[in-house]
Amino acid sequence: MVRRGELQEVELLDEHDVPLSSPPPRRRIAPGAVVVGALVVAAGLAATQWVITARERAAVEALAQVPGVLAPVDETITVARTVAGEDAGTLFGHSEGVLDRATDGSQSYTWVDGTGGGSGWTAELMGPSAALAAVASGHVVSGSTCVTDSAPSIDPVPATRVVCLVTDGAFVVDPTSGTGLERLPATTREVVVLSVADGSVLARWPVDAGEYVAVLPDVVVLGSWSATDITLAGYDPLTGEQRWTRAEPLPRGFRLSDDDHLGISLFRVGDLLGYSGPERSLLLLSADGRPVRDLDGELGGMVDAGWLTDQDGRIILQSQSADAPRTTFLAPDGDPAGDVTVDGRLVHTVLDDDSVPGLLLTAHRALCAWDERTGDALWANDEVVSAGSALVMRGRVFVTTANGVVALDARTGALVWATETERRMAVSAIATDAHHLLVMLDPTTRDGEPVLVAYDPASGHEEFRAHYPDGISMVGPARRTLVGMDETTNEYVVLG
Repeated sequence: MVRRGELQEVELLDEHDVPLSSPPPRRRIAPGAVVVGALVVAAGLAATQWVITARERAAVEALAQVPGVLAPVDETITVARTVAGEDAGTLFGHSEGVLDRATDGSQSYTWVDGTGGGSGWTAELMGPSAALAAVASGHVVSGSTCVTDSAPSIDPVPATRVVCLVTDGAFVVDPTSGTGLERLPATTREVVVLSVADGSVLARWPVDAGEYVAVLPDVVVLGSWSATDITLAGYDPLTGEQRWTRAEPLPRGFRLSDDDHLGISLFRVGDLLGYSGPERSLLLLSADGRPVRDLDGELGGMVDAGWLTDQDGRIILQSQSADAPRTTFLAPDGDPAGDVTVDGRLVHTVLDDDSVPGLLLTAHRALCAWDERTGDALWANDEVVSAGSALVMRGRVFVTTANGVVALDARTGALVWATETERRMAVSAIATDAHHLLVMLDPTTRDGEPVLVAYDPASGHEEFRAHYPDGISMVGPARRTLVGMDETTNEYVVLG
């Protein structure tokens, strides 16, 4: 072992015994090869960019197919056409009809296809009536009424039938006082069932009583009242055979005369019937008339409690506990075991592309997300202390606040971006055309002007601002277009 500081004997060899090797030749790179390499790198970058662009284009095209996404919007907004009030339902994609009373008292029903997939039609319901002809236009408060067999839904199954309760009786504005109501006695009352396809009459049958009508799968329900009770009765829609009847007694000491008008609610809730009447919060009945759930007891034990239906026809209970407001979604079959209850007030979602499925949003001191199937908490963001409405697209939640918008990661609730506060402006609506997040702002002062602001959904960068045509206000999304109100004519306008 050689240690530092020791000498070591070295044998020297003659130089001529070791041939000298020539240095390796210098490798020269041809100029053409440099160009080719640069082109390869550029081609790779271009291919990557093409993939990113193609993916973005595909994502935008997929989002554009979601119901409620608008056609492309730019900074120039003009009035494309005007829509009369009676046709307003078609703007929102509702296939619906209008019951018309002519000057001679005759009645007809006109169907308007709001989906663009069919044409309209008009069916005659009842001939001339001297009594109705004598009533001034617009003074009939209640009388004949028509409903479809389609269940309420944001994306409803197309209706196949229209059921009309047709009568020459009605409650009309008292011609003497101009304020009260008086009954116009009925001399005829019948149910007319029409085909949505062409307006043909599928069935027509007489009934002795009926003021309200609801349609469930394969059953027509009529509601009427007497001096002592309210009667609900179910009928076969094609034969008129009565299948069941149920009497709801009026509250003790509550009596009705022939001229009294009683307001009740009779409506479809999925495959159930909802009924609300005097001192009756809400009763759910099956299609065969059996009580499924009575909410009187449940709401009676709650503080500041009430119920409402959402755009999908679901029953939502809202109440106040000691700590926070509570929101309960009733199970579709009415069974309390299937209810979903979460903390906070419901935040209405105007559009959801299902990029984060089953997201339910509430607000109370924070914006909270829940699993709508189970009610399990997903996340909470206390940076958003108030929320108006929400829009979910491409994995993000866009929430309106008093005067701006915040964007959150829909999976984690993390804040992505927020708009600057708009002074003297309030958010009135939010939408998307698949390219932009569109925010409609209304002034909070008389000298302000409404405006639409378009943001890049990814970064929150303001892309443009668009002012409305003169005299147009209350702008909001309707199906694939923007719709506003002409302040001068009080008519709807489609904007383009």
